Parts: sequence; C-alpha cells; structure tokens
Amino acid sequence: MTLMRGVVSSGVAVIAVLASSAVSLSADDSDVIERGRAVFHAAWVPPGAANEFTGLGPVFNTDSCASCHVDNGRGAPVRADDRANTSLVVKFAARDNGGGADTIRRYGNRLNYRAVTGVPAEGELTVAFETIEGRFADGERYALQKPVYGFDKLGNGAVAKDTLVAVRMAPPIAGLGLLEKVPEDWIKARAAANGASGGPVKGRPNAVWDSINFRMTLGRFGWKADTPNLTRIIAAAFITDMGLTSRLFPLDNCGEMQSACKASAAPSRIEVDDATLDAVTQYVALLPPPPPRIDADSERGRALFASTGCISCHVPKVPVMMADGKTSEIAPYTDLLLHDMGDGLADGMPEAAATGREWRTAPLWGLGLARCTPDRAGYLHDGRARNVSEAILWHGGEAAQARHAFARLDAQQREALLKFLDGL
Repeated sequence: MTLMRGVVSSGVAVIAVLASSAVSLSADDSDVIERGRAVFHAAWVPPGAANEFTGLGPVFNTDSCASCHVDNGRGAPVRADDRANTSLVVKFAARDNGGGADTIRRYGNRLNYRAVTGVPAEGELTVAFETIEGRFADGERYALQKPVYGFDKLGNGAVAKDTLVAVRMAPPIAGLGLLEKVPEDWIKARAAANGASGGPVKGRPNAVWDSINFRMTLGRFGWKADTPNLTRIIAAAFITDMGLTSRLFPLDNCGEMQSACKASAAPSRIEVDDATLDAVTQYVALLPPPPPRIDADSERGRALFASTGCISCHVPKVPVMMADGKTSEIAPYTDLLLHDMGDGLADGMPEAAATGREWRTAPLWGLGLARCTPDRAGYLHDGRARNVSEAILWHGGEAAQARHAFARLDAQQREALLKFLDGL
C-alpha cells in the first residue's frame, strides 16, 4: 500500500495528478472535467435570461457552487445576526405531523433567503449566542458559544414552534472522490469492532436509499452520512442552494402554500441535465485532498491525538480501491460512521437512520486551512466553534472521554496537539 498525498488546486491539469493514480483520463474525460469546473464556478441566472446557465430559483440562497465552497473549502461559519449567510442551509422537518408539517406547507423543507423577481423571499435566519464557560484542568479558562436560532422577515407566516430546525454549514469538498472509494466492508468492519469493544465508541453506518442504483446502501456524505454518493449530494446542493432541478430532484422547493413560487416553477423543466450533473460530479471527484503539513515537531501532537482517544473515530489510515483494482491508503482521519455526540451538539433532526444526536465523523484533512481564511474559520456542523479547541470541547456522548482527556492536558500539550491538527 502507498499513502496518497494530494495537492491543492482547482485546475484540471493538477487534478490529473490525483487522477493518474486513480483513473485513466482520456481527452474526452478531460473535456468533461473542464466542463464540470466551468459549471461549478458559473454564476447562474433566472430563467429567460440570455445566458448559458439559466434556471436559478424560484427560491434560492446563492447563484454558484463556488460562492459557498471557496477554494473547494468550507462555507462561512455562523456569526451573530448573520441573517442571510448563503453558506448555511436551514432544514425544516415535522415532528409526528405536528406544527412542523404546517411550516413545510409554507416553506418546503428548506428556508431560502432569496428569490427571483415576482416571488417573495422566504425569510432570514437570525442567531444569537449563549456563552458556556469552563476551565481546563490547569486552570486556563475557555468560553464556548451556543447558537440560538430564530427567524425574521418571514414571507409566508411563522415557523411553528414544534418544527424541527437544523442549520448546516457547507463542508469542504476536496478529497470526496477518494471517500467514495472506501470499501463498504472496511466501514462495516469498523462498526463491528466498535460494537464488540467494551469502550464508549459505538459507531455505526447510516443506512440510506440510493435513488440512482435503487437499493439500500451505506451513507458516506453529509453531516449525518445521509447521502450515498457524490452525484446525489451534488444534485441535492443544486436544488437546495440554487433552486436548480435535475432528474434526481425534478421539483422546485416550494411549499404547498407558496402560490407565487409554484406559479414561477415549471414542473417539466430540468435545469441541470444528466451530462452537466455528471461533469460536475467528475470534477468534484477528482479534487485532491490538501497535502499534510506535518513535520518532526508534530510527532508529540500525533502521540497525544492517539492517547486522548481521538484516533478511535478520526482514523488516520483508510483503504481505498483504485480503478486498477489495487488498494491504496488515504489519510482523511474519519471512519465514515455515525456517533452519538451527546446533547450539546444534538439538533433533533433525523437523517435516514441517523438520530438527532448522531453525526458522521468529519474528515480532518485540510483542517488548518480554514484558519488561513478568517471568514471561513468555523468548525462543526454549523460553524459554532471558532477554533479547533472549541470544536473538541463540544464533543460529548461517545466522545466525552476524549474531550475530558483533552481538557486534562496542560497548556504545552494542548498546543502540541492543536499544532498537529493544524498541519493535517
């Protein structure tokens, strides 16, 4: 086995560096990937405009993929009184057909901040923060910020109080194609080992419906591993964020009571055809993960990462099956399993078989790059953690022991561990 180390770039020429060890690219393949790159960075416009990329709306959050995934990275984190942060997806769901069902009739299953001319925008997300203070074992103080969400300028009535509301930040996308190559047997074996152990970590795969291959399979993508493959998660982003329909999501996200939205939508119109969706999927699949920036001074942090128990879920060496049938290794620091992370991070929103307390282990490769772009330095599913230390301190449930071990480290040990994570 060899450990694959990608390079960071958006260009097709450099994408081919990764592709050369995974697939054999023909000239036609390169043309498709270049097309996918163009679509990913294009600014879409509403129907009827004299533009190649038409179909935006009727309700939407942003007009391009790249506006959320800047440099293929994560979205902008939640900030106080963000209101219309296009990197944040707001999901609605009903609890036992209660008032949440009324919210979905009013807004669909997503809140969209923007709309085309003639269609009312749905509203804005508001956020305030509660402060949770604590101390490390050595006495140093810390403060976590817990977001409290609300809504303003709602265009179609109030959000019912018992509506399930989940806020999710756009995740980084580099390296996703390699995660799609992780064998199911390895993921299942990790889950079985968790179940057989006497420890607190009991990760399990999410069971999801694959609407492309028409079968139940393992979820790999999304904050709760609720999506089985790249094609579907990209199609979902098109409809959720830009209101662009495809074969997988042929209907615009209009609630039953949104008459202007429904009137503007064309049920028979597919705005992202299969060839375009495939091109974007191939482009994203070949985005290489960021190369690690770990040196000899990082070894102490690496040892602490293992001794505190972080390695139980954030697995550093993961196998992938390449196009030539050979097995290689990648270093994503994930097991792709769901873990109960406790009440602190729970939002109550189920996703396929995942409960409201379970989250997929987030890959850590490229973690330190967010810090290099200040407006992207937010961590966890909604960006509440302002730095990696805060993200660790939010861990609970199955990860509570690892969090306590981190909190017991002295200042120099914490610095060494965080430096190691910064270099991934």
